[in-house]
Amino acid sequence: MKALFIYVINMLLFTTMIYAQSGNVGIGTIYPNSTLEVLGNSKTRITLNSDNSSGISSLGFKLFEGVDSYRGWLMESNLSDANASKYSMYDYSYLIGLPDNENKTEVYTVEGNQFTSNYNHKWKGTGKFDNKLSIYGDNNFSSLIFIPATVGVLEKRIEISTNYNTTANYKTTMNLNFLDFDSLNEIGIIESMYTATHFNGGAQEHKFYGDVVINSTNSPFSSLNLEVNSVNASHFIYNTSTLYNGLITYETGETYIANNGGGAYTNPLYSATSSPSLSPSGLGGSHWMFGHLQTNGLSIADVPFSTTEYDENSQISVMVGTSSIKKGINVQTNNNEITSVNIENDNDSGTALHTKGSILVNTTYKPSQDYALVVRQDSLNIPYGVNLRNGSQVASNWELYITNAGDFQLYKDTSLKGAFDNVSGNYTSTSDRRLKTNITNMGSILPSILKLLPKSYNYKTDKTKLYHGFLAQELNLLFPELVKEIPSRDQEPSTMLVDYAQISVLAIKAIQEQQELISLQNEKIAILESMIQEIKLKLDE
Repeated sequence: MKALFIYVINMLLFTTMIYAQSGNVGIGTIYPNSTLEVLGNSKTRITLNSDNSSGISSLGFKLFEGVDSYRGWLMESNLSDANASKYSMYDYSYLIGLPDNENKTEVYTVEGNQFTSNYNHKWKGTGKFDNKLSIYGDNNFSSLIFIPATVGVLEKRIEISTNYNTTANYKTTMNLNFLDFDSLNEIGIIESMYTATHFNGGAQEHKFYGDVVINSTNSPFSSLNLEVNSVNASHFIYNTSTLYNGLITYETGETYIANNGGGAYTNPLYSATSSPSLSPSGLGGSHWMFGHLQTNGLSIADVPFSTTEYDENSQISVMVGTSSIKKGINVQTNNNEITSVNIENDNDSGTALHTKGSILVNTTYKPSQDYALVVRQDSLNIPYGVNLRNGSQVASNWELYITNAGDFQLYKDTSLKGAFDNVSGNYTSTSDRRLKTNITNMGSILPSILKLLPKSYNYKTDKTKLYHGFLAQELNLLFPELVKEIPSRDQEPSTMLVDYAQISVLAIKAIQEQQELISLQNEKIAILESMIQEIKLKLDE
């Protein structure tokens, strides 16, 4: 009987190919290398049959923790409902000797319908980050791929990929791409849709490729807000579009919301409407700019910008009626630090400002005569005239000024240099003793004066008019202080100028020296005449 039992056992072991070797159990192998090893010729499959457990079967991994408890992982399959089969993985604990002693925490579940091939995956987690799913990749790269459809051999893929680049500022990049992937040849052409980059140090960059559409669905209102947070408030730059009575309005502005309910306001910046009735030409729409508009370049191409009508010769045309109260362009400021109108032309050969009419400066009065330029200077309220500025060199500026008496004066660096008499037009220059230093009496200049060679000449630009004067090069040999050499602005030879006003002083000095000679000669003549008279008296005797 014992031999028969051993025979039956051996036959069963031989039939099922279950072997025991060194404490390990092998199925399909005589020499198992682990606690349980299964070896199959074609397919290796372990089946947990749940026919007698209401369709529920499980596989558990446990570790004995204490006197009466285990802890581990549990993989469970629920096939009780063929239309809603479910596979789950749990973190579980098990207490020995108590009823209902198994406590399970769901980690992952996949639900499926074998008839519709629809599957739903759920990940659950607890702790610092709830519902966290981590996807790790190799070589600093990981990706998550969605394949909603396959057309032939092409998989219609949406791919989310991440990459950490150690050679470009140590940046982390996330990409959202679309690609038709050829599963047969394993090739595909990537079309970028979105890229987010985080640089080492905290800087971020976001790029969108193609069209970005903000759909208002069933609402006539859609919005894009750019939020910037400060210590005391949240600031939003809003961009909104609204459909009202068939018209589209686009607006940009700022919304300020103070923390702790401290207040809120909305400040419009720009608005545009598609209403043709608000456009001067009856086409397109109308635009409003709120606040101060500043730009370093305004380009209006193809057709001019006109407030009333088209002008083919002007890119910006402002046409107004004949009423005296209307102004073509009116710019007003109430701040001393703000420039009302600034006109610049960086091209040296171009014209910064061109006008056919009079230019009025600091006055609304239009004189009856058509002066090209009218500058109002009120000595009671504005004690300065017209300033000619030499760049940033304030000390090199010149000022043209009119006194209450009507004299025309010249100033340099706020110092008076000369004036034109309002009656005769004569020019007088400064000669105040308080302005001078190193004052000495002039020495004899008559010998040098006698060497001067006055000339008569014509200028090459006008050979019909005769002039009298000196040649600067010759005068420079005798009186260099009267000659000044000015460099040319156009890289031409420098030009020599003569200070003719000082020549009159030299002439007076020469006359004084001649008068001294004449006085000496008169004295000698008087003595000679006296001597002659004495001789004549003696001869008469």
